[in-house]
Amino acid sequence: MPDTVLAFEEPSYSLKLSYGHIGKVFKFKTIQTTHKAKEKNTNNSDSLEFEKQPDNDKHFSKNEYSFKGNYTLEYVPEQLLTKLRVTDDGELEVLGNIDEGYYSLDIVAVDYGPNSTTVLKDRSKVYMFIDNIAACNSYTSKFIRAFSKHYITEETNLITAVPGTESSGQCRFSISHQYPFGVGADFFSIDKKTGAVHVKSPIDREAYSFEDMEEPSVYLKIKIHCPPLDDPPATQPLHLSDVDQIIYDPTTTLVQLVIVDTNDNVPTFADKHIVVGYPVQDVANNIIPKHLLQVKATDKDAGKHGKIQYSLRGNDANDFIINSETGTIYCTSLVDDSTVSKSFVVVAKDNDGKSDGTESTLAITVKFLTFSDIVRVNVHFSTTEDHAAVESQLSEISGVKVMSLTNDVINTFVDGQWRTERMLTVYGVNNTDGSLVPASELERNLGQNAKILSITQLFNMSANSETSTVMSLVYAAMFFLMLSMVAVGLLYFGYVKSQSNWITTFNRTNLTSNRVRFPGNINSEAVPCRSKIADNATVIVENSLYEAIPPKGTCTAAVLAVNNNSSIIKLDSKVSFEDDLIKLEKMDEAFSPTDDLSFNY
Repeated sequence: MPDTVLAFEEPSYSLKLSYGHIGKVFKFKTIQTTHKAKEKNTNNSDSLEFEKQPDNDKHFSKNEYSFKGNYTLEYVPEQLLTKLRVTDDGELEVLGNIDEGYYSLDIVAVDYGPNSTTVLKDRSKVYMFIDNIAACNSYTSKFIRAFSKHYITEETNLITAVPGTESSGQCRFSISHQYPFGVGADFFSIDKKTGAVHVKSPIDREAYSFEDMEEPSVYLKIKIHCPPLDDPPATQPLHLSDVDQIIYDPTTTLVQLVIVDTNDNVPTFADKHIVVGYPVQDVANNIIPKHLLQVKATDKDAGKHGKIQYSLRGNDANDFIINSETGTIYCTSLVDDSTVSKSFVVVAKDNDGKSDGTESTLAITVKFLTFSDIVRVNVHFSTTEDHAAVESQLSEISGVKVMSLTNDVINTFVDGQWRTERMLTVYGVNNTDGSLVPASELERNLGQNAKILSITQLFNMSANSETSTVMSLVYAAMFFLMLSMVAVGLLYFGYVKSQSNWITTFNRTNLTSNRVRFPGNINSEAVPCRSKIADNATVIVENSLYEAIPPKGTCTAAVLAVNNNSSIIKLDSKVSFEDDLIKLEKMDEAFSPTDDLSFNY
């Protein structure tokens, strides 16, 4: 029984490719081999085995045929999954740069047999070696690298950046592409016979072209022409996107020249001299700044060359300390006199502060603030603005330099809802002469702006401790005077008035009067207050029991007073019924205690 088997031409393949080789690199081929089955030498007559027959066997054939199936790659290393593929006709294609090294994978072929019902399948091992050397196709030249990396120090010239390459006298080299390109980028020249690249003008690593590069570099594409051209094309700009994919070309090499930094830049401050404020002792007891200020210098150099350390110099430097890493300055002593000022110098040194570093200075004058120099400002809060941004906005609004002593984010309840605000205690410094701006002027300049929610002046708190003590004594004296006046009033109404005919009170509990107001008889008949007193009730009868005493309240009525002469006088009086007392108060007129009176109301 003849059988058809699919097989690759080779049981395994070894492919050697150059780094940067992109495109179709190899074509796999398969053959059909016919085998004949024979009976195994066993007791089981149904057992068969396949045996490869000699080439002259009539049932054996080995033919290359038109492959109609498909090829696939299996067991592909993870780093090659997106960089390799095989076409249906067996062509292996490289899609991207593959790092130098050894790789292995399987190539699998599947097709139908002669009867179109049998599936034929075979696999072969593929070993790949990626080298970083590319061979030149021209017989007149030798080898050049597909990619090479070199290092040159900035601000140097007249050096060889890329060594030359031996070649036939029939070949010439040129720089076909370059990054950066354009005005001011004519850094190199090339030896046309050897390909050696020389630096002819210094390169500044901190130039604009290298700002966004993690590793500032110049890229060159060097082209070899075999045979040489009479007039090689002019150098063209190279795009950085082309660096990630090196198109395979054995006559071209890509060169990366990494610019090594030198300490060729000094630290710089935004200003040469600044005036800042700090509270005098009395103010500092109420308003406590976190620090005097924070300074910052910048250095364009990279690495240790750009690392800055801060220090202080000057006669008043001992009254302050600075964080050498962050540049934050703190006061170590306070003053009581706002008319004094202090000065010192901040030194910024690069190269991590070492002796061979370069330095620059910033002069600082400290003026001391009273409450008359300070206002409290509340502004709308924004997560995209820090206090420095707010200070800059306030400075623009007011026309003076505004700086903050304190900065807090608070929540306030306004119009039935919570609102987040930034609250700053600020002062102002004139941009022209560095003088302090009065709080009243600063408030006036800031007042008319939608950014600001409220401004509170603090300069009315500037009274010293002696004045505060005097005011406290005055307030205490006024308080005791008021108490004395109240006591005199109580004494007057409690004793003097009780001697007159104005008020008579009776105790509700023991039903006896606490003072005999009139020696005569007092007769009373309840008439108008019917909601409280029964018609036949006896409300007030001196030296006797009381009946039907009404609840707490007041009844105003007309009172008829009858004296000893039987003359009747109509009075406006008021009867008050309190918790423990019954009080008869005559609104006008007075009688002698000797008069015998009758009150009808």
